[in-house]
Amino acid sequence: MKSIIFYSPLKYFDSLLSKYMYENKSLLFSEEMTVMAETKSANEFFSWLDSINFIPLYSPQTFLLDDRKRVDAAKEKLKWADYVVIEEGVEALHKEAGISVTYDFGVNSKVPPVSLSDADLKWQERFVGKDMQLYEYACELWKKIEAAGYIQLGRIIKRYKPMQNMANFHGMCGGMYEKMIRGFAFNRELQEPLELEIYKNGTLLTTTVANHPRPELKEKFSLKIDKCGILVKFDKPTIQPGDKIEVVIVPENVLVPIVGSAKAFLEGE
Repeated sequence: MKSIIFYSPLKYFDSLLSKYMYENKSLLFSEEMTVMAETKSANEFFSWLDSINFIPLYSPQTFLLDDRKRVDAAKEKLKWADYVVIEEGVEALHKEAGISVTYDFGVNSKVPPVSLSDADLKWQERFVGKDMQLYEYACELWKKIEAAGYIQLGRIIKRYKPMQNMANFHGMCGGMYEKMIRGFAFNRELQEPLELEIYKNGTLLTTTVANHPRPELKEKFSLKIDKCGILVKFDKPTIQPGDKIEVVIVPENVLVPIVGSAKAFLEGE
């Protein structure tokens, strides 16, 4: 069972900073870091720290979930855990569900002379901005777990498989505006069109079948059938920029990527 603790970003950062300062985790910077922290104000220290571009201290919890520090990818990792719990919920999770989660980070490290919480907001955003976004999401997931009686996350929220991880599934949604969704989706091993569910802002909008004729795709990909096009039309304006639209192949729960002009429309470009 995989459980993830997500810590308060500022507290986690200060504990990690302490480890680098007092446990000599950096052969190059630990000593200089300590001297600067003991002689400079918080803003002066973090300005200096930013100038040396010390990579391990930028969004450290995001990095643990995705080594490229992509917030969306890190959110997906959280979503696929059995439990996501914030530090304050660890005791409740153990008491109510019998789930013991080991603290995987020493949050009781020696307090550093400077704290990121004492620095200007621009430095907090610089060093833990992505972690703050993830912490908000982790709190949302934890609240869902609490409200559902501490059952596993997979029984509470829908989880979709990225298409790039599914060998035989291919497709994309490349056209979209207020009254239309267009794209294609197919499975090379199947001879029948795929069934789809389309969600708007987390709510089922409609169901459809990718059965619109696309003879050019049959020829290009050597498919067994040409009915793989997605074409959904609405009688009135239904989709607006800023909406979260998810096109999902069911029952496999494979997410069709939204690209090109469809993605630009949703982003308001």
